[in-house]
Amino acid sequence: MHETHTPRLPPELLGAAFAYLEQPDILRAAAVCALWRGEAHRSSNYYQHIQYGTHFDWEPPGCRGLPLTADAKSFALAMQTAGDDDSIQRLSVAICIAFRYTIEDHEWFDDLDLRSDSITKYRSVSHLVRTFIAPSLHKCMGKVHRLDIDAGGSVFKEMLPALRQPAPRLTRCRLTARPEFYIDNTVPISPELFGGHAPLLADISLYRDVAGDMFGDIVLDTPVPAFAHAVRLSLQAQSVTRLANLPSFFPSLRHLELVSREYPQAEPQALAPGDYENLARPLRTVTLQLRTYHTSLLEIWEDFIAAMHAVQTLRVDLSGQRGKSFARPLFEHLCDMPGLEVRIHRMQMLRDDQPIYELRLRAAPSNRERTVQGSRDMVSAYVTYLAVVQANITELRLPREFLDTCRDLIDRLPSPAALHVLRSQGDE
Repeated sequence: MHETHTPRLPPELLGAAFAYLEQPDILRAAAVCALWRGEAHRSSNYYQHIQYGTHFDWEPPGCRGLPLTADAKSFALAMQTAGDDDSIQRLSVAICIAFRYTIEDHEWFDDLDLRSDSITKYRSVSHLVRTFIAPSLHKCMGKVHRLDIDAGGSVFKEMLPALRQPAPRLTRCRLTARPEFYIDNTVPISPELFGGHAPLLADISLYRDVAGDMFGDIVLDTPVPAFAHAVRLSLQAQSVTRLANLPSFFPSLRHLELVSREYPQAEPQALAPGDYENLARPLRTVTLQLRTYHTSLLEIWEDFIAAMHAVQTLRVDLSGQRGKSFARPLFEHLCDMPGLEVRIHRMQMLRDDQPIYELRLRAAPSNRERTVQGSRDMVSAYVTYLAVVQANITELRLPREFLDTCRDLIDRLPSPAALHVLRSQGDE
């Protein structure tokens, strides 16, 4: 719309229209003219999600298309407005303060374009955090329902006083430890996080990031009361002291996602048989992403997969893996069950310019499910395993390109078994 046309809308109609706009649209409307900008600022939808970042190509998961504020003063003003407005009850906040000495980072430090924050404005990153970021969090923690923070250890320490505030509405939290040059890169998780009060916090992610030979690391070595009600946990396997501690640190845990990547100084984590049983007992869903070629790590993960045989759903993503097969520990406890359903389909993703396939094995009577993702050759190897052990398959769905690969399996199907050949993605 053109600016000259906007005053023709009656104020009550303009306010009613803005009430139906989601944040991306209301932000676009705010850029049209001063009248619309004032109306947008009065709408609680304008403050649904506030994010600050030193990287212009950064966006937290699920926040694609939302604007990135590159000025700490603007971020603090938006947070202050949201904190003072009683009509705003729920707030999503994302913060990324990380530097890898890329071109964008030099622009941040030198303020070459006069649009982003710089050392010349705020003297230091610590001063910026203490002056704008931490007070903003302190003011709004009572309203935050989702919190994403990507930062190094020194930045987390500056934020810690704000992060000790109770978070009664927080449902999802993602913390990523970023590397910092010449600084201690560990991010210790304090037992005082969220003041020990986050009764709705159900979804937690703890990650680490790497830059060259530098890496950040999250240290969790004591129970955190605010994590007591979390049912879903996603973390990189080296981000906690020991996997054996998870049942006591997360007593309500039901869904676990582990990411294993081979980072510098990453040590394999071996668990005793009793630790495996304690970890698996309360879990319903386990997802494992393997991005490592470390032999001892692969052996540990093979034992881990075998120990998870009782969980209802077990997913293993091997799309970045070659060579090692986990078919036996993944499938052996289901192969003798009656009524097995097997589905192979091509996923909408590539790895090294090669398509990725997913094989899903489901035991209908028990509703237990095993899924593996990988290259065509890898999935073919898992099909061969099912044929060799003569799995009791009653339904098979596969793409046409797998007909030859699955010939032995097809020949072993019982006579009443159903065979479905997918001509293309999703078609039979």
